[in-house]
Amino acid sequence: MTPDFFAIPAIPARRWSWSRAANRLLHLGALTSLPAMAAADDVFRPYIGYALSQDDNVLGVGDGSSTTGGSNSALSRHAEAGLFVNERLSQQIITAALKFSHITYDELPELNNDGKDLLVNWNWHLGNHLDGNIGSSYVQALTPFVNFHSRERNLRADRRQFVDGGWLFHPSWRVRAGASRDSLTYDLASQQGGNRVENVLEVGLDYLAPSGSTFGTQLRHTRGEFPNPQQIGAELVDNSYNQDEIKAKISWLMTAKTQLQFLGGLVQRRHETFPSRDYSGFNARLTTIWQASAKTGVTAAAWREIGALDDVTASYTLNQGLSPPRYTQVV
Repeated sequence: MTPDFFAIPAIPARRWSWSRAANRLLHLGALTSLPAMAAADDVFRPYIGYALSQDDNVLGVGDGSSTTGGSNSALSRHAEAGLFVNERLSQQIITAALKFSHITYDELPELNNDGKDLLVNWNWHLGNHLDGNIGSSYVQALTPFVNFHSRERNLRADRRQFVDGGWLFHPSWRVRAGASRDSLTYDLASQQGGNRVENVLEVGLDYLAPSGSTFGTQLRHTRGEFPNPQQIGAELVDNSYNQDEIKAKISWLMTAKTQLQFLGGLVQRRHETFPSRDYSGFNARLTTIWQASAKTGVTAAAWREIGALDDVTASYTLNQGLSPPRYTQVV
């Protein structure tokens, strides 16, 4: 039975954004792409990769000039190695996805860094009616230069623990629940006002149609805590919040090869201070998945969601966007 609450993510071949790169000089060694969901068979798949890229605006500054003067154009070298393991023991499935990377910048050596992307998950089963996941992940990477444009290395660590389970109490009905804890910390002292912990509780009820489609609803509560108040002028601001959601969750098998996924509903966020920043509105994400062949998949998405922002003057952003078709090739 496929778990509903958490999906095991694919390991991306590269982490940095190409959106500001004016020119790619060379991309070596096509990095192995891993499937988003592990296959039923046992898998032990190590891989290595190496790439070069030229970015004319590494720090994301408007005119491409460094905040300390001069250009922030740089050639970067990215080496990585990883391992994907999927082991089935009777009904139990153990998955581990481990990736280590080393990134160097020829003209900006102060940004050189080592990255880690680690995930361990136990997809547990008790008989034919109870199943779920218990797992943990850790991601360490250079903080994106979205609202921070200094030539200082600012590593960000994201730690996550999660547990969820579902009970198929009727051939057509399934109830599920889950909890997770996500903590985000920054190395640079000036950015530690963005350190935060999010604790999430979720319950849901699904109808399982004979066609294989799923139609359900879910309730989610999030408690976000910021241990370090942010300095805004002469005032210390606590960005902690409570967020409640009620959403419809649909996975519609339109055809044997095409799936439409929808998650949307009302979201309300209330802050500890400055109620003027509170939010109430409709959030949704629509994803289309087309399995073109046994080894090739195409995914496209559209969304309107609030999300966290690493900024001293805002506590969230309202994100709207479209994701162009993305191809996945399993080899």
